[in-house]
Amino acid sequence: MDFSRIRPREQGFDPERLARIGAWLQRYIDAGNIPCGQVLISRQGEPVWFENRGYLDVEERRPLQRDSIFRIYSMTKPITVVAALTLLEEGRLGLGDPVAQYLPELSDLTAAVAGDVPDLETEAVREPLTIRNLMMHTAGFTYGVFGGNTPIAEAYRAEHLDFFPDSPSNAEIIARLAKVPLMHQPGARWSYGISIDVLGVVLERITGQTLGEIFQQRVFDPLGMVDSSFELPAEKASRFATLYARDPKTDGMVLSDKGSTSKYLKKVDCRSGGGGLQSTLADYWRFAEMLRCDGAYEGRRILAPKTVELMTSNHLEGDLAAMGQKTFSETNFEGVGFGLGVWVMVNPARAGLMTSPGEFGWGGAASTVFWVDPLEEVSALFLTQLVPSDSYRLRAELRNLVYQAMID
Repeated sequence: MDFSRIRPREQGFDPERLARIGAWLQRYIDAGNIPCGQVLISRQGEPVWFENRGYLDVEERRPLQRDSIFRIYSMTKPITVVAALTLLEEGRLGLGDPVAQYLPELSDLTAAVAGDVPDLETEAVREPLTIRNLMMHTAGFTYGVFGGNTPIAEAYRAEHLDFFPDSPSNAEIIARLAKVPLMHQPGARWSYGISIDVLGVVLERITGQTLGEIFQQRVFDPLGMVDSSFELPAEKASRFATLYARDPKTDGMVLSDKGSTSKYLKKVDCRSGGGGLQSTLADYWRFAEMLRCDGAYEGRRILAPKTVELMTSNHLEGDLAAMGQKTFSETNFEGVGFGLGVWVMVNPARAGLMTSPGEFGWGGAASTVFWVDPLEEVSALFLTQLVPSDSYRLRAELRNLVYQAMID
């Protein structure tokens, strides 16, 4: 992206109002709440505003750079879904396909009804678990580490079912997953969890490739995403941002994963389709712009326009609040629907957010987020490195800061 072309007024934005974004970021950095922040806003593919503040590593006082590399965690999920949709376009995958067609280990699933570990009351799954359930998080899977104190999350922790870089192989996790009941019947509720990690294993079974190879061939190479990967080569270690965690006692930060010695610099055995990627602002902006431009970027088509329309339409009858999830992280889910791997804004007034109907996007555990507003032809991206993502209302505040600066 050519930042010399930034002309906010030509793109319908007030530069004085946009400058509030930098002041907002600096307040959080100066208070020791976040280590850094990058913000990129574009309209019709042209840069509107860019902020780059804070430190790649706070203790070493190394400034953040434009090409710094971030853990994007769950922002991996839309990439996995896009890769899956390329297989759908080839006739190798269908939304209604039973997951057991590709992962026979999951042929005899049960769903929890009541009780606690180890005496859970379960029932047989009444309808097959489908690919659409995986993409929509209506499968009944959860997380172990992030799943709270539910009986099923406890079972996930006991069986080590989270997909982390140092976890067992994907095949081993799937074998263990077959032993644990679903949170609920497929399609009954929206439950955030390892669904898209499981989808990543489906893609590996279909293609005979690793998920990294699938991403490289179907997404990264065509889009020119040169710094996105599951593993970081040693020559890029100096660009990798350090991860921090919020200390609830002090409201400050504690070190979580130092960039220069991170586990992501080692061989990754478990490639997580739900949260394993590292990326840069420039790389992920290309991915977001591809979706905004109906599946193509700089002449390279990844998906057909109708496929993107399918992905970014609300697949729920109502909103996420009606599916048993009134809030998630720091986000209110009233007025927000869900498509295939992305939220979809249904009613901005009900959500209490300045945005447009049809806006879509997703965030990551380190407080990162992207969204695309097709109506206003805007793409927005925010990268930082602070867990958990509900430490502050960064995403809602940034959205308001972007739209209050739009004057045309």
